[in-house]
Amino acid sequence: MLGPLPRLHRRVLVAVAVLLFLTAGVIAGLLSTVPLVMPVALTTGAALGLAAAFVLVHDFSHR
Repeated sequence: MLGPLPRLHRRVLVAVAVLLFLTAGVIAGLLSTVPLVMPVALTTGAALGLAAAFVLVHDFSHR
């Protein structure tokens, strides 16, 4: 958990996490020999990137 962060830093962190996981999805799609894996890999990568970004910037402490 990296929050609370300033708004700009949170947006940059979210963008980097999503791009990182999208890149991992593209690489997984390119290495696969199964057809139509690329859209699934991109969707999975985007979803995992958003989930990772949420975990990184969400404040889980209860006040």
